[in-house]
Amino acid sequence: MRSQRAWVYPGLGILVACLGVVQQLGSPGDEHLAMALCACLIGGGAVIGLPAAPLAALGVLLVVDAGYQVAFGDPPFATFLATMIAMFHLARSTTRRTMLLGYAATLVALIIMDVVVSIRGLDSPAGVIIPIVYFGAAGGLGGLVRHTANYARIARERAEALEREQAHLTELAAAAERARIARELHDVISHSVSLMVLQAEAAREVIDTQPGLTAQVLDGIGETGRRAIGDLRNLLGVLRSNEDAVPADLSTLLEPVRLTGLNIDLIESGEPIPIPLRPAVYRIVQEALTNALKHAAASKVVVTVRHDDAGVTLEVVDDGPGAPQPAGGSGRGLAGMAERVQALGGTLSTQHLTPAGFRVLAQLPVQP
Repeated sequence: MRSQRAWVYPGLGILVACLGVVQQLGSPGDEHLAMALCACLIGGGAVIGLPAAPLAALGVLLVVDAGYQVAFGDPPFATFLATMIAMFHLARSTTRRTMLLGYAATLVALIIMDVVVSIRGLDSPAGVIIPIVYFGAAGGLGGLVRHTANYARIARERAEALEREQAHLTELAAAAERARIARELHDVISHSVSLMVLQAEAAREVIDTQPGLTAQVLDGIGETGRRAIGDLRNLLGVLRSNEDAVPADLSTLLEPVRLTGLNIDLIESGEPIPIPLRPAVYRIVQEALTNALKHAAASKVVVTVRHDDAGVTLEVVDDGPGAPQPAGGSGRGLAGMAERVQALGGTLSTQHLTPAGFRVLAQLPVQP
């Protein structure tokens, strides 16, 4: 495109020069033929030099026009046409300062030419109006082309910016989705596997003395495994349908954990959990119980769920002497809880209790 544009003004210059020469040669009896031909050639050369030195080229054209007018009369049409091209170029391609300087110089030259023809009685002072109209039209056309090009450039830049923003938002959405999937996988696998391990250890302790309880614990292991498979299946369904299919019944979560010997009390008050908050409540309780089993060495956990008009307040307190996340842990559990609560616009706080125990407190607002 640029290589094509590079030939525009040289081509116009050659065209103007050739047109002027042909026109002058076709006018027999011109006593100033040589000077007219020189003016046409100079006009064509000035057009060729417009991109490199617009003000200088326009100055040459104005000197040729005014000088020819003063010395010989009306200048050739080729120099007039070249001046119109120069006015178009000033409005189309130069700065505002260059354009104003060129317009001012053109106006001065026209006034000089008008004064000369008026003194000689060759034309009335109103004759300057015609060049002003033509040159003004050429400048206006150049300004219109420049405005259109700027508008197209701005629209193109805006479209490119929107594309970049869309790509950025897509990357952020993908990152958020990966983080969400990682939380779901952590909650499902970590809780279920930890629970199955603890149930298996409990079954080993009582296999010789309490066969009935052993069978019950083994059934719990099977149920936990089936529930883990179901949760993973639900997670795969979420990836396809973008819906959260996490179970909402806390009792289905607590019963298998009780088989490990952990005493769990569930205290609920108020209205049922709002549907949008149920998956988060389920997962937070699940992670808190997993931490209590794996890291806190707790014997009792109290789960409190309070509902009011503002939302849901969830509290999980254990009596274990150990920290919920030792140095060897991955740290994903508490981080995942914090991400869930933050995504819902809520707050999460954790606290080591004295002399023992750990507390998880989440407040989830009801979304409008």
